[in-house]
Amino acid sequence: MIPTVFSVAALLCLVCTCSAAVLETPVLEDSTFQNETAIQVDWQFDASAQPISHFIVMATGKFFDTVTREKTIEASGRSLLLTELKSGETYAISVLVVNGTDNSTSREIEVNTMVFSPEIETVSSSLSTLSFRWSLPDGEMAKSFNLNLSLEGVLNFDQKELDGNTFDVTYYNLSSSSNYEISVFNVGYNDEFIFSSAFYSTDIPDIRVGVVSISNTQFTINWWAEDLLYLAGPFLVEYYGENIDTLNRNITVDANDRSTDVTGLISGETYVVTVSMSTRVSTKTSNLTYITTALGTPTFNNRSQTTTTFTLSWTSNNGFVEFYVLTYEGVDIETRQQVLTVPGSDSETTITTLLTGVEYRVEIVAYSNNQFSPSDTIRISTTPNPVEDLVVTFNETGHLRADWDAPSVGFFENYEVEVHNSTSLVITDTTYANGYEYFDPDPEETYTVYVTVLAKDGERSIQKFARNGVTTSVGDIVYEVNQTSIRLMWTPPTDTYTLVRVTCGSCSNDKVQDFYTNDVPDCIYTNLSPGVAYFITFETFLNEESISETIALLPSTIPDTPTVESANSAGLDFIVVTLSDATCTSCKYIGQPTSELGQTLGSVTIEPESSQTTFDMRFDQLQPGTRYNISVVAERNGVLSLPAEIVQQTTLAQATNIIKKANTTAVMLSWTPPQGLYDMVTVSCFCGVTHTRTSDAEQLVVFSELNSGSSEFVTVHTERQGFEDSTKEIFLIYTVPEPAEDVNILHVTTSSITVQIRDHDCTGCFYHVTAMSSDLDNHTVVMHDRLASVSIFDVELIDLYPGTEYFIQVVAEIEGLRSSPFNITATTTPIAIEDIRFSQITSSGFTMFWDKPEGDFDGYVITLQPSDSEIPTLSEFSTYYTFKDLLPYTEYTVTLAAVAGTSPSADTVGTITTSQGIPGPVTNVAAKQSESTIVVTFNPPLEVFGVIEAYTINKIGEFPGLPSDSDVRLLNAHQTVVAYENLLAGYNYTFVIQAKNADNIGVSAYISSVIPPNEPEPSTMKPEKVAENSITNSSFTVSINDLLFSEDNGPVSTFVIIVAEQQAIGDSKGGETGAYQDATLPSWGQVINNNPTPRYQTSEPIDYSIVRNAGNRKKRATDVTINVGSVDCSAASATTFCNGPLKPGKTYVYQFRGYYNTDYYSDTLYSEPITLTDSENDGKGDSEEKDKEVVIISIVLGLIILLLIGVMIILVYSYRTKNKVLRTIVGKDGTFREAPTTRADVNLVSMKIMKPEERWDLNFAQFESNFIQERKGSANTSIENLVEIGNGHVGPGGIENEIDIEETSFTLQQNEMSNGHVGTAGMEGDLEIGETSFTLQQKDNRDSTDVLIENNIEMSNGHAKTEELIEDEDKKEDASVAISKSTIDIE
Repeated sequence: MIPTVFSVAALLCLVCTCSAAVLETPVLEDSTFQNETAIQVDWQFDASAQPISHFIVMATGKFFDTVTREKTIEASGRSLLLTELKSGETYAISVLVVNGTDNSTSREIEVNTMVFSPEIETVSSSLSTLSFRWSLPDGEMAKSFNLNLSLEGVLNFDQKELDGNTFDVTYYNLSSSSNYEISVFNVGYNDEFIFSSAFYSTDIPDIRVGVVSISNTQFTINWWAEDLLYLAGPFLVEYYGENIDTLNRNITVDANDRSTDVTGLISGETYVVTVSMSTRVSTKTSNLTYITTALGTPTFNNRSQTTTTFTLSWTSNNGFVEFYVLTYEGVDIETRQQVLTVPGSDSETTITTLLTGVEYRVEIVAYSNNQFSPSDTIRISTTPNPVEDLVVTFNETGHLRADWDAPSVGFFENYEVEVHNSTSLVITDTTYANGYEYFDPDPEETYTVYVTVLAKDGERSIQKFARNGVTTSVGDIVYEVNQTSIRLMWTPPTDTYTLVRVTCGSCSNDKVQDFYTNDVPDCIYTNLSPGVAYFITFETFLNEESISETIALLPSTIPDTPTVESANSAGLDFIVVTLSDATCTSCKYIGQPTSELGQTLGSVTIEPESSQTTFDMRFDQLQPGTRYNISVVAERNGVLSLPAEIVQQTTLAQATNIIKKANTTAVMLSWTPPQGLYDMVTVSCFCGVTHTRTSDAEQLVVFSELNSGSSEFVTVHTERQGFEDSTKEIFLIYTVPEPAEDVNILHVTTSSITVQIRDHDCTGCFYHVTAMSSDLDNHTVVMHDRLASVSIFDVELIDLYPGTEYFIQVVAEIEGLRSSPFNITATTTPIAIEDIRFSQITSSGFTMFWDKPEGDFDGYVITLQPSDSEIPTLSEFSTYYTFKDLLPYTEYTVTLAAVAGTSPSADTVGTITTSQGIPGPVTNVAAKQSESTIVVTFNPPLEVFGVIEAYTINKIGEFPGLPSDSDVRLLNAHQTVVAYENLLAGYNYTFVIQAKNADNIGVSAYISSVIPPNEPEPSTMKPEKVAENSITNSSFTVSINDLLFSEDNGPVSTFVIIVAEQQAIGDSKGGETGAYQDATLPSWGQVINNNPTPRYQTSEPIDYSIVRNAGNRKKRATDVTINVGSVDCSAASATTFCNGPLKPGKTYVYQFRGYYNTDYYSDTLYSEPITLTDSENDGKGDSEEKDKEVVIISIVLGLIILLLIGVMIILVYSYRTKNKVLRTIVGKDGTFREAPTTRADVNLVSMKIMKPEERWDLNFAQFESNFIQERKGSANTSIENLVEIGNGHVGPGGIENEIDIEETSFTLQQNEMSNGHVGTAGMEGDLEIGETSFTLQQKDNRDSTDVLIENNIEMSNGHAKTEELIEDEDKKEDASVAISKSTIDIE
């Protein structure tokens, strides 16, 4: 029973143990985060039922990053961010769970890393090209780059796909002055992609400006590009005037326009005009163009004249005139033409020193900026002088006679005479004589005759007049007046008279008084009113008839003395008195003040209204504090009354310009003395001190023993005996405050400084706190008004500049009085650096970058841990620092802070780990070769500098002239043996081995080995039959192609030609093979004298690559021709291989021998026998017949070709004329030049074979027309039959074309084309490439359809291929052309 129980227990334990050994599989979730170098890995695992040790996350790249990465995660972890991955890679990720005895792996998922955006930079630009370069972060790879170039407004203008190792591109034949956007798509190996875009513009050509039309207020301009290149527009036309219309204005013109009207201008102004256009990156402005608007005609409007002058005015009708030119000359009186210049700002002038009474013609023009306006003309005369010595009398016949003398100076036409009697005009008449007679006068009437001199154009002189008869009257009238009477006295008339009548029209009595010849001439009018003017007349009578003119007088009586009512008011410099006068209603009043010092001032006159009896008189500009005696009189018609007098005084003046000067304990007051008279100035202080200063004392006082920063009330007034004191002026005086007791810096930030001020004294002060920096223009000033009870207070200075040292000044102020400053300095804290970045990480160092923070500072402080090295303080201009001599694969902590003075910013901290070092070369490298296999072995490098993750082996197999056999293998860290099988015989293989860790690829180790060729199979190929027309009496021409030798066991390196007489070889067919050392043959000189001639070698070995390069062995053969026997070897030694002449009439055979390096040789079969002619003339008859046929055919073909060329020239000329296109070609240097115009180049403009790294395109020059449409037009040109080479097309049918390609020459002649096929029959051509010659010859006149190369011949990667080859081998002509990686664009 007991054994059974133990057995059951053991069985149960075994079952439990087995169950515990099976681990659950982790459940891997889809990744939730990926970027260019990191992938987030998450998984689920239930560890509650079974304990586990840890997880291992494994990631392996699918394409190039194939080293498996393993990261160990503790048992509690369920996620991991895989970092330091490669962008654009697909990683296979799995999770392995491990416990003490077992493990379990999750399912594998594939996750893509993203790709980096390529960083684009513009390398260069020209008028028609743009070159771009881009980059990826160090160590990153791309599968390819897809490029899309877009012209602004045109999508997908140009698209390219480049391999992942190409990081630049150049676009040619672009439109000048156009905006382009390039998008570079980075395509990863996992087909993830991202793109970056950049905008750039082609260069703008020089802009030329022309003038279309000009008027007074506008002009029209047009513009174009230099060399007729393309201008994209829009355009900005800017203009301004040089003289007065100087406002700079502009017009925006649409991109499609090339001209514009500029309006709203002023005439006569010179405008400076420019036309500019801008692309996204540049602006081009034309040269300055100067345009002057036309001038308008100035127009005369007003005129006046004297006897010798004209005064003329005109309307300008112009905006800007430099000056006017007036030209004048006499019309009928010949005078010298004279010119007067008037400034352009004037519109009136006076012309002087003219002849009197002469008519002038005056012309005016305006001048501005080298141009004259149209003219305006007037005719005008100067005024004639008046007549002289005019006398009017009655002559003996009773007629009224007027006589005068003509003007003594000047010219005139005639006279105008007017005769007036005492009441009206009697007659008006003209005369040319110097006198006039009126035949019907009244003898009793008095007549006045007026005479005016007239100029030719009617201008009139001053009018002169005279009367007839004699008038007598009284003389020497005088009068005396008082307040109530007027007395008049006179001298009686000298002629006979009866009485003199004196009449007083306004007198109340005795109005008319007559005085006869015996009376005393003395008349008195009494009982008159004072201050009244009386109208009194005198008239002389004879027998009661007036015989004289009336003489009128207006004398006035003396006014009464005015009454002074009162001294109404007085001030510092004026006195006002009140007057009354009821008797004189028309008087004026004159007042005269005289000071107590005897100074008489200017009088004052007033004229009150007639109804005004009381009025004020004001006296100004008097002296303050002075007594004045004022005298006032009334005046009427110059008659003065007795004076009225009054004494009055002005008020006292106050002291002025009081100046206060203070220190901390005293105040000094000074002033300007009061104006006028005074006794003293009194100054009183509320502090109990009073000072007086007389007028002759120094005008200043001092109040001392005051408290600093305190104030006191002060009064100032003026005193004089007998005068009222002046008004007291009250004001405060202040002492200067002491400086603050102490100032400390309380707090500093990046933009503020807080200071603490302590001051117990000046409780009424406020404080100026100023922060100044010598590096900045702006200052910060804070005004702080303290509370009287607070003696310690804070002031904050804000809006300061970070990292700047400030000079802080604290000044106490009270009423403009400032204390001495309290000075202190402080520096604001610099702004902390936002972020630091690391790059160029190596095993011994790295470079740290940062952006310069805003604000000011002195430099940077850097600390590095762990490190014992001391890092110097960097300057403020630094934005990076490189750490050197560090330990590899070590984590470092870097602290960076900006510092200003001793004030640092907040620290910015970053961590970085240095990379592993560069491994050394692997050791003990060996290569063991067996047949076509090489096994390479090596040992790990001695210097690892990290953990070796993998090895790379680059296999490079080479044979001259053949494609290389190369590849690269990646080995894991434990694999140090690799075998290469199926290597190519004859190739030299070099193996480059490098160790690789996570960060670096190690130093290269090299080893080389050669795969020897195998012995070739005997040749079964026979050389081609020699053409009879190439056989002479001493030579023949052979041809070789690359189908004669087999290269299955190794490549042929060189070849020779073996020649022998047929008789010497017997029955041998040739086709031998053997070792290289058994291949010795004699030379021509050693055997030529033997009969028959045995086998000999014609030359040294020839490089087989010329044969290999002449054709494609997979598709067709192209012969290389060699003339055997064509060299004169008489001077050569017998042992020298020489291609000497053959024996005439002998029969020869030849064969080719190919050498496989220095290992083996192989001979072809012998050729068909070749019999040489006996002499030079043999065979000429047939050739002459053939030559005649060729001549006839050539003439016919030549006429056809000339006809076709003429048609093509007409078509090309019509096309170019219609489209106005100048054809150009692009040279190798990228510059444009005019295309050749020879007959061969009418349709085929230019071809050029380029080197692989070059790109050369042919196109039209760029014009103002739409460049894109032009390209489309040229691409669609109808040429039905083409031979395609690379991306270009060659060969319009029915034309002979000669194509020079560096040293290569092509001559293609073609007489027929149909259905897109090129016929080679009836075509003769030579194709020469380098030093290799290809000959296409016509054998007979067979139909051109017998031999066809359908569709085209494409050139790609250095090989020629045809889509369909010629079927008839007998008619087959070699049409193979190999041009490596060339691009030929044919218009």
